[in-house]
Amino acid sequence: MVETGDLQSLANSIHSVTSPFRSYLSDLPDKYQPLDHGTVADYIPELALARPEWFGISVVTTDGQVFEVGDCDKLFTIQSISKAFVYGLAIEDHGREYVNSKVSVEPTGEAFNAIVLDEQTNRPYNPMVNAGAIATTDLVKGHNATERLKRILDMFRRYTGREHDINVPVFLSEKATGNRNRAIAYLMLNFGMVADRIEETLDLYFQQCSILINGHDLAMMAATLANGGVNPITKERAIDERYVQDVVSVMLTCGMYDYSGEWTYRVGMPAKSGVGGGITAVVPGKLGVGTFSPPLDEKGNSVRGIKVCEDIARDFGLHLFNVAKSERVLKDWIEGANRSMPGNPRKKFRLRTMLVVPFVLQVVAAVSLVGWLSFKSGQRSGNALATQLRHEVSDRVEQHLNAYLVNPTQISQLNLSAYQLSILSLRDQSRLRRYFFEQMKLFKNVSYINFGSKTGSLLALVARMTASSTLNRANLRVQVYSLAMP
Repeated sequence: MVETGDLQSLANSIHSVTSPFRSYLSDLPDKYQPLDHGTVADYIPELALARPEWFGISVVTTDGQVFEVGDCDKLFTIQSISKAFVYGLAIEDHGREYVNSKVSVEPTGEAFNAIVLDEQTNRPYNPMVNAGAIATTDLVKGHNATERLKRILDMFRRYTGREHDINVPVFLSEKATGNRNRAIAYLMLNFGMVADRIEETLDLYFQQCSILINGHDLAMMAATLANGGVNPITKERAIDERYVQDVVSVMLTCGMYDYSGEWTYRVGMPAKSGVGGGITAVVPGKLGVGTFSPPLDEKGNSVRGIKVCEDIARDFGLHLFNVAKSERVLKDWIEGANRSMPGNPRKKFRLRTMLVVPFVLQVVAAVSLVGWLSFKSGQRSGNALATQLRHEVSDRVEQHLNAYLVNPTQISQLNLSAYQLSILSLRDQSRLRRYFFEQMKLFKNVSYINFGSKTGSLLALVARMTASSTLNRANLRVQVYSLAMP
């Protein structure tokens, strides 16, 4: 039995593939990749390892549609972006009034790591500067340091829908070079803003900043806030809906370091940036945006990320205080309707009765190559591997389809996509397509097979070879569905 949630998820994935909004996003990397100003953070050696050309854009809507281009699966450390979400956890633990007695919500023109407190109240100015973030982390409940860390990691799991790891070398570097944060913490201890467990709290703070995420995670986190605190994919609540407003309000006024005022004026989306190159931005009730590009401006924000968010906010009228009618209607561009897209011939797809196979095929093969492999017709070993994989995958596809489908003749379209992509020659792309068409003749009504890839609509099964000459595990997702034009 196919669950309703599976059908809705599949419908969303189909809409995202056919949506003109995906084409819109695909143009942004070409537009802003040439930007060469900005500097990769290097205050600890591990951050300096990031490559300036990395660039990813992810958008997740509140109904669970995902649009991504570029390096959205590239892992990096969350850094200051964690501050907004840990702030929400602290409010859930203690309530907003108590948290506000320890951490103010006022913007400050000081640097994010300034050793300064409010002169009248002795509180940190807001939870987005280091002082406020340390005080906020100190408020996270738990019987010991391990339990407190587990609660933070579990919170991020609820936001993103997956488990997260900590980059230990980054954590250790942050700890080794964290004397300025220690000074801030002891200053707050003097005024009673944090408990007398400075090293434990600082370790927890350094660890939360060292959590590994990617561009997709950032979009999911923002979309969860935009969806009232409920993850739009897993449907799990990440934060009490009463406190979403607290988090996004401070993100809007303080989330982009001392560029926050300019950001609110030009972009108008609650957002938080980090020196790892990420930005997470919320459009309440609509979507979340996640961008990743390591080069930073003098304020510590991603240069390309700011430009992307400016474009999206301007082109679709997503500024929080915008009242003018935008030339582009976001809903139309996402769903593929025509009325707000002059000159765009795309039509809106309508989902009909579907049969879904929501499973993952694991394909593993041993080969005698090391490094990157391209299926070139002149490479015998490449051709041999291609033949082996085609036979193995076709057998598994047929086996699983027969197991999951009661009546294969009901299927009119077949979608095969791989998570790990390789670069295939045009000749081999065509060869693989023809091969799978032949294998799928048992489905009498199959008229269309999509091999899904942004770089050429190809079926990609292999890519990276390990030093032990063993093919990495490639995840082949098989989805069977029916589409119809209205």
